[in-house]
Amino acid sequence: MSVTEQRATMTELFRAAGKAHGQAFEDRNGEDPEWPLWYAEYLQEPLNRLTAYPLTRSQLVYCLMNVEFVLEATANDVDWPPYYATHFVERFGVAESADDTLALYHSEDCPYCVTVRASLARLGLDIELRDVDEDRQHREALVKARQRATVPVLWVRSSSGDERWIPNSWTSSAISKQPVTRPTARRSASRSPFRFHGKHDTPSDRYTEAKCANIVERGFNG
Repeated sequence: MSVTEQRATMTELFRAAGKAHGQAFEDRNGEDPEWPLWYAEYLQEPLNRLTAYPLTRSQLVYCLMNVEFVLEATANDVDWPPYYATHFVERFGVAESADDTLALYHSEDCPYCVTVRASLARLGLDIELRDVDEDRQHREALVKARQRATVPVLWVRSSSGDERWIPNSWTSSAISKQPVTRPTARRSASRSPFRFHGKHDTPSDRYTEAKCANIVERGFNG
């Protein structure tokens, strides 16, 4: 399924969830202060069929709240289902193929970028680095796409030409295949609920490990 198809499918899923929520709370005119809990329960099973890895209900609550915060702060007049769909596809969508092209927009002195570059070195990933301070064209391209120049941002172009700009997190693009055991999630008081451990069967899973850790630790900012 292409990125465009994933986005369209998720949009319809979110739209159906909104309709169902409105019906469930019709007697309150749709008012529900605990709406993330209701949506997480409704969305978990169908949404996990569309994501690169399963999300727990608590993770979905966190993600839904963060998307809503960003929506209210930046674009609260837009149609929310496609907005939510875009956020989820960018962060959790399945890679279209192993031929995705990737580049990291970064700054030499940005502490988050330093962490990301260290992860690249540790994972042995060869990704083009685009310094937004050293190259004005890179900065302008980033601002044009995201209306801001905050970094790090991972740019992904699929084989069909679809583009994704992923802030402060990692794509789930598959680069190659190494069949070993899938990672399993764990939770402890001292670690992020998105932190993974175990062996990984592709560099895609190593992306996922870094992405999950960074999403909670940095949020959906940028």
